[in-house]
Amino acid sequence: MANWNNNAVTIYAPLEVVKTWLIRLSPEDQDHPVYLFNMHKLFPDRFQSDNQHGTLAGDDGWYDDNTGSTWPPDIHLDDDVNATYLGYDTVRAPNNGTLIRLHKLTGWTIINEFEEPGCGFEGTLTCDEHGITDEQRDYRPLCEVCDKKHPAEEYVDDADDRVCRQCRAEDQKPFPAENPRPHLFTEREYQGLLDNGRKASVHSDFDPMPVVRLRAPGSSASWLLAMIET
Repeated sequence: MANWNNNAVTIYAPLEVVKTWLIRLSPEDQDHPVYLFNMHKLFPDRFQSDNQHGTLAGDDGWYDDNTGSTWPPDIHLDDDVNATYLGYDTVRAPNNGTLIRLHKLTGWTIINEFEEPGCGFEGTLTCDEHGITDEQRDYRPLCEVCDKKHPAEEYVDDADDRVCRQCRAEDQKPFPAENPRPHLFTEREYQGLLDNGRKASVHSDFDPMPVVRLRAPGSSASWLLAMIET
C-alpha cells in the first residue's frame, strides 16, 4: 500500500494565471474541478505536446528522479486576493521537483507545507527571490484543542485523542471558586453545580437534579445543567 503525502501549496500568483500551467480533468460544469500539472509545459524535453498529462508507459523512475513522487497528483484549487492554493496528495514524498521547476520557469514565490504522518516526517519547501530551501523534520501531530502542531512527545501515548500536554493540563485545572459566568447563572447556582460535580466524582451512582436551565435567545431550545465536573 502506498504512503500518501499531503501537500498544501501556496503560489503567490493569480488563479487564472496559475491555471495556464494546469490541465483541467473535470467537466466544465463541475463545482469542484480537478486539475493536473501540464507536464509538457513544465518538462517539454520529456513530454511532447500531445502528452500534456505526462503519461509514461511503465516508467515510474523518471517521476521519482525528477519530481520527487511516483506519478502526477490530482489537484484541487482555491484562491484569495493574495495567492492561489493547491491541495493534493502525492505518493511516498512531495513532488517538490515539479514545484521547483515551476518556480524557475515563472519566478513565482511558491511554498509547500507537506506532511506524511505514516512515515513520520513533514517539511516546508520555499521558492522565492532568495533561493530554494527544502526543510524536512519529524512529523508533529496537530492538537485537537489549540489547533497547533507539537512534537510527538508532547502527547500522551495511550490517550484516545490528540490533545497536547499543555491543553490537557489546562483542562484539568479546577474551576474557580467564584462564578466566572454570572451572565449564565447566579452565584448560588454555580456553587450548586460545583457541589454536584464534587459528589459525582466520589459517588459514581450520584444522579442529581438539574440546577440551571439555559435558554437559547429567539428559540425554544433549552439546556438543563446538573453539575460541573471537577
